[in-house]
Amino acid sequence: MDAAERFTREFKALYAAAGKRPTVDDLVNMAKARNLDVGRSTLYGWIQEGKAPRQRAVMKFLVEVLEGEVKKRASSLRSAGGGDVPAYRPRGAVWWEELRSAALGSGPVRLPAQRDALTTVVSVDDFEHQDIVGYRAERTAECLAVEPSYAYLDHVWAGGDLTPHQYKVHQVDDQVPLTLDVKVVNNVRQTVLLHEARMLVDVSRPDPQPVPEVRPLEFYLPGRRLDGSILVNHGGGMDDCALCFHLEHPARQGALSREHVLQLSRDGQPDSLKSVMTALTEAGVGDWRVGLDTFADPAYPNGLPKVSLVGTLGYTWTDVDGHPRRTTHRLRLPIYLRDLPPQVGPGASVDISARYAVELSAERADYRVTRNISHSVRPGDADRFQIEVTAPQSSMHDLRLVLLHAGARGDVEELDCGRITLRVFRTNYGKRQHPRRPFR
Repeated sequence: MDAAERFTREFKALYAAAGKRPTVDDLVNMAKARNLDVGRSTLYGWIQEGKAPRQRAVMKFLVEVLEGEVKKRASSLRSAGGGDVPAYRPRGAVWWEELRSAALGSGPVRLPAQRDALTTVVSVDDFEHQDIVGYRAERTAECLAVEPSYAYLDHVWAGGDLTPHQYKVHQVDDQVPLTLDVKVVNNVRQTVLLHEARMLVDVSRPDPQPVPEVRPLEFYLPGRRLDGSILVNHGGGMDDCALCFHLEHPARQGALSREHVLQLSRDGQPDSLKSVMTALTEAGVGDWRVGLDTFADPAYPNGLPKVSLVGTLGYTWTDVDGHPRRTTHRLRLPIYLRDLPPQVGPGASVDISARYAVELSAERADYRVTRNISHSVRPGDADRFQIEVTAPQSSMHDLRLVLLHAGARGDVEELDCGRITLRVFRTNYGKRQHPRRPFR
């Protein structure tokens, strides 16, 4: 997919997320109010056909208006408690300007055929999979920008609702590394020996954006024991994090408990679950006069009885530019009710000639990571290899990839593969878990 096709797809998605509002006529009037000379037919082509405007000011105007409409529409739908909240992550004027510039002068990405020169093309395979975190890339005028490609991440980053079963997050595989695909074409008159790949990293820093995931809880009547973690955060810290909640019956409307507030740490863990225990008591769970079958869900006759914890999760985080942002999610998770004690158990292509692995730091500046390689590229021939990139946690990296090879005189020369920005995603399963403890 070239940049023009990417612009068309992204811009149509933006207008759809805005509810196709404002209308073309309204946008024309709004543009005139800002002294922008935009005709109706021209604007119609941009909106309906996804064409890229040639004026930077017009692009900025459209992004401000449409992304503002997306935010207002999402807020209105959440307040009303109904409708599908647009699963769209605002990109910002800078991102759109880079895509617009690339689209105006874009074409299919091909291996350059320069005479008497070594040339390279670095790419990432775009793919989507239900249970595997993949990566997608976008080529701008400045760099190759790589970010995670996974539906749950897009959903959460857009402020979507949090439910345990909406996405199979507990089965997500983040062990497939981000892989840079490097192709080298030799158009010089001698064989070139590539012997080292270097990543000259300007900065690596933790990804600040939180990725909360809710998990089911289990309540055991014997010993009044509550097991599980309400929340696992796979991203940056959540400041001023609080969950406002009540309990509901799985099949009937109306609250079974009062509203409660549960304070959570930056990684989403509560100091205590006593407020949940209080809500369970208010709902009648554990009362000998109220049988567990009272909480059965008719939709799942063979399932465990349960109550639903329903509420709103709110937190503040700081973006990469240092600006604080407040995010809220509607939340619903089940608390399964058991009358038995818990069981304790054990716990045209060029063939790829080689693959290499490198690990970047999560928080460091001005360093290099090198990897010895060995490739011989004959005149008029091409070679291809892959570099798998990992990091100890979700993090963002700005770097330049350089290949070292022997020059015509035997000296070492650099082959610049260009600037790359990477956003690596890693889950936190098993790293921060709420300890099991009885509550009385």
